[in-house]
Amino acid sequence: MRWNHCRGEDTPAALQGCSELLSDTAIDAEGRSEAQRRLGLAQRKNGDLDLAIASLGDSIQSHATATAYADRATAYLLKGDFATAIADYDEAIKRDANNGESWNNRAWTHYKMGAHKKALADANQAVKLIGDKAYVWDTRGHINEALGERAAAEADFLKALTIDPGLASSKSGVKRLTGR
Repeated sequence: MRWNHCRGEDTPAALQGCSELLSDTAIDAEGRSEAQRRLGLAQRKNGDLDLAIASLGDSIQSHATATAYADRATAYLLKGDFATAIADYDEAIKRDANNGESWNNRAWTHYKMGAHKKALADANQAVKLIGDKAYVWDTRGHINEALGERAAAEADFLKALTIDPGLASSKSGVKRLTGR
């Protein structure tokens, strides 16, 4: 039951379930790492970025995985610590080069830093890996727009909208670029 809560979407239940698992001395290193990672995700969802970063760091210390590095990178991104986020996304990609989420999130981090050419290279890789997700096209649309590639940006936003017609940021992107 504790694992179900720890892995669940209910944040308070996840916080409690993961904390209970971590107090269990019989849990193995891999299980401890997963409970710490899940605790970090729940803390991040709860807005406790510093606690999330600490728990995700504990997860990495227990059993380093690409997922734990990517999750911690996202907490750093949300905190505005872009350089540390990039370092963690680098490690996540080094450990799992097929993780499109990490490529997309590193692209967004580069974009936020103003490194648009680096962002575009990562966004292109994300599109190759998980091009069925609207948000990767949206990310690339923002990057192409920042690079002054209006036609490419519009095409990316429109592609995102074919996958998810309700994606507000792509709708806004099309409106900015075309006036419609």
